[in-house]
Amino acid sequence: MKKNKLKELTNKKGFMIALYSCAAIVITMTGIIASNNTDDSRLPKDEEKQAKVEQANQSDVKSYRENLITGSGALETESPSIIAKEDSQEKKKPEQTSETKTSAKKENEKNSNDNETSEKSSENDKQSKNEYVFFDDSKEMSWPLAGQIVMDYSMETAIYDKTLDQYRTNDSVCISGNVGDDITASAEGKVKSVSQDKENLTSVVIEHGNGWLSTYSQLQNNVLVKEGDIVDEGAVIGNLSEPSYKSSLLGPHLEFKVMHNDGCTDPKMVLSQEE
Repeated sequence: MKKNKLKELTNKKGFMIALYSCAAIVITMTGIIASNNTDDSRLPKDEEKQAKVEQANQSDVKSYRENLITGSGALETESPSIIAKEDSQEKKKPEQTSETKTSAKKENEKNSNDNETSEKSSENDKQSKNEYVFFDDSKEMSWPLAGQIVMDYSMETAIYDKTLDQYRTNDSVCISGNVGDDITASAEGKVKSVSQDKENLTSVVIEHGNGWLSTYSQLQNNVLVKEGDIVDEGAVIGNLSEPSYKSSLLGPHLEFKVMHNDGCTDPKMVLSQEE
């Protein structure tokens, strides 16, 4: 009887031990799982926030790179947007540089054209000065023909003209010579005109600059100069002809006239005192 009770008690204790052991195991496993969960939940908020930021930045960078490769639309994140804006500005810089170069090129071309115009103007002025020897009262003209004055200059008093058999004024000096004599330029200048008429036959007008002109009439028609020619002092411009009908009684002669600022001047005032 006692043996049966002892056995029964032993069986009950074993069962309780087993039950307690299982409960202990369950509690231990629960504690381990809870500890793991607690470790995960114990991450500092700052670290969790930093992790999220890094994850977002990585996502943005990846999205930005993909957009750069594919050329897709605008980026949503702030940093890639700023980068995209800067990239756009950098792309515009070459265009602005190109426009600046074009503007500079046009400006250079304009300056070049202005310089060419200025140079041409200077060359024209220089050429004009070279074409004309400026004559003034301090200089003398050489005699265009060596001879005697057969009819003098007189603009204030009428003098007798034996060919016309009348008194008249005379705006030139008539210098006697022989048919075919060389007629030379009295000073360096530019041939202004060559003309012909019945009264003066062939006439040559030379500009000497500074308002001075000299005219040579009663020449043969085969003169050696033409309009625009530059002649030196003493250069032969033509040859003496037979006199025209208006001055036939004077014999072969050169009508030599000098003008200054559109007014007649006594040639003897500017001609050298030596013929």
